[in-house]
Amino acid sequence: MAKKKKKTSSVATNPTPSRAAPASRTASASPNTTSASALTSASTTSSIYVDDERRAPIERIPYDLLEVICQWVLTGNPTDRVALLQFAISSAAFFAPAIRTAIRERNHDHIFIPLEPQRVAKDTWPWTDGMSAPTAEYVVDRPPSPWVKWLLVMPARTPDRVHVPLEGKKIVDLPRLSRKWTTVPIALHQLAHYTIAEDNQDYPIPRECRHLAVFDRWETFDEWPRYPDTLVSLELGDFTLVEEDAFYDVAAHWPPTLRSLTVKVSHISRNEVLKAFYRHLPTTLTRLILEFECEVDRYPDDVGGGCRPVLTRALRSMTALQDFVHDFLRIEDVIPVVDALSWRTASVDTAPMRQITLGLIVPNEAPAGEVRPPSRDGFVVAHLDIAVKEWENWDPVGEYVHTVLSTLQAPTLSLRVALPKWTEDSVRDLVDALVSPTLQDLKLTVSGAMSPPESIVMGMSGSQCFPLAALDAAALPLTLTSLSLMRCLSSRVLARFVDKGWTLPRTLTRISLADNDLTAHDLKALQPLLPAGLQHLDLSTNKIHTLVTPLPPKLRTLNLAFNPTLSDELFPQLWILSLPNTLRKLDIRMCNLDDEFGRLFVDVRRRIGLSRAGWPKLQVDTGLTNFSLDLGYTSNRFSLSVYQGLVGASLE
Repeated sequence: MAKKKKKTSSVATNPTPSRAAPASRTASASPNTTSASALTSASTTSSIYVDDERRAPIERIPYDLLEVICQWVLTGNPTDRVALLQFAISSAAFFAPAIRTAIRERNHDHIFIPLEPQRVAKDTWPWTDGMSAPTAEYVVDRPPSPWVKWLLVMPARTPDRVHVPLEGKKIVDLPRLSRKWTTVPIALHQLAHYTIAEDNQDYPIPRECRHLAVFDRWETFDEWPRYPDTLVSLELGDFTLVEEDAFYDVAAHWPPTLRSLTVKVSHISRNEVLKAFYRHLPTTLTRLILEFECEVDRYPDDVGGGCRPVLTRALRSMTALQDFVHDFLRIEDVIPVVDALSWRTASVDTAPMRQITLGLIVPNEAPAGEVRPPSRDGFVVAHLDIAVKEWENWDPVGEYVHTVLSTLQAPTLSLRVALPKWTEDSVRDLVDALVSPTLQDLKLTVSGAMSPPESIVMGMSGSQCFPLAALDAAALPLTLTSLSLMRCLSSRVLARFVDKGWTLPRTLTRISLADNDLTAHDLKALQPLLPAGLQHLDLSTNKIHTLVTPLPPKLRTLNLAFNPTLSDELFPQLWILSLPNTLRKLDIRMCNLDDEFGRLFVDVRRRIGLSRAGWPKLQVDTGLTNFSLDLGYTSNRFSLSVYQGLVGASLE
């Protein structure tokens, strides 16, 4: 008797939409709900049920391992969520784990729910009153009933389930797209990420929400929503501190599961309110980010005055805190705040600090009294970021700021310092004090305005420009692999301030010289100093018209974005055709390039060839390309054929 074949499951079968009652702000699922959860495997150790004779080897992978692969896809930039959903529709075996991962896992740099949820208005694309929501975001379908239906936007497909890429295409050129095969209904209780904005205040919060963002003024709420008991991270945007008791509802019921809190303050009426805010911070946090986005007239002149004891007391109580960001702190409070964080090391259960980021407010005059270096035995911080945000007259307080910063704990992995002005003494003092023997990443930059005008720079002495030679390679650790000098180098006269025999550390594999207005003349002075093992070079936002060759032989990424003067080169083949075969990523956005340059880059792509997977090894980012519309002077002007040769998957 012939053996019967197993029934093959259809690819990307849509689950039945769920409905969530808005009776309370914390929602419960409807008892009749079936949703994306129906797609998960009954056994997490077995593979998805697909016809054995038609399955590829990857389709036989167990469900748990497929979920791990899907989580790995989300470790990159926000666009990887789109790639994950494209992976979902490529096979029935991948659909369930990919959708589950897209719903549950979080990408910290991407708001998964759009700020203004779009309501479905049509059955054909675009389904909303405006343009279609981007892939990997949500639209809201709210029919004339008390139920709300969330739809996850998948890659666009036709009624025959054929994928149609939308990028670079006009609406009139698209075939008929199917809402049914381009969206997946998601049960409200399955959403782990949620954003409250003006348009969806009346929608219920998922009862199992773990990551909540509120991007609307909290004063506009009739009643502040109750936090779900599962909440792990909370972000409050446009947060105002006007009255002491006005935000008690916000802080009255912090869930015991809360680990991450981000508050973006837009208004501070007086310091007493700021004290009350510090006093009500939760003690369970591992990550605290306080960003002050106030305009000049929306905070008191003595902001932070008298708040030091309350803030330090709150920090001492957070024994699990590992990441601390405060971008509006008085320079006088830096040492007590860091001492409060280091004081916690006396406790056995205290977690080590991963990150300290401080934005400093500097007074017009240096405070009276001697700065005494504190004792912080056993205190370790991996990443330290210090930036002077506000100052009026730097010279009277510059030495005081350098002294205070020199007392900070040297980070073990990365250091970033932004000052309004660098001198030879400040570079050497801070390098001696803050560069540890294990440091891997060093970033030095200038706060505030861009580099001074050329007429001023030409008359500067070495003490007024960033003293490049003050970075003594012998004083830097052998572990240092990344160096960034942004907005601080002297354009056109860089060679004047480089001592003979000085060189960059040979251990560097990544260098950023972005945003310095450097010219080809400056690159000529720098080119012999580049390490032979350099793999990543960032020259974006400069005034370069050509590159000095030869380039480092192991270069893998080259960023030339926002260099519109590149189009001035009469013989671009001299440097373009010299790009090494090791190059894997090239950024030429907004460089005012035309087809003459584009064809040379296409030749380089062909020379570098294909990977073992059949994809071009060199990926080129061209940014906005002016095919027919006026996108501005600096946009590239490639024809469609050249553009496809630069970014397409084929090298023919």
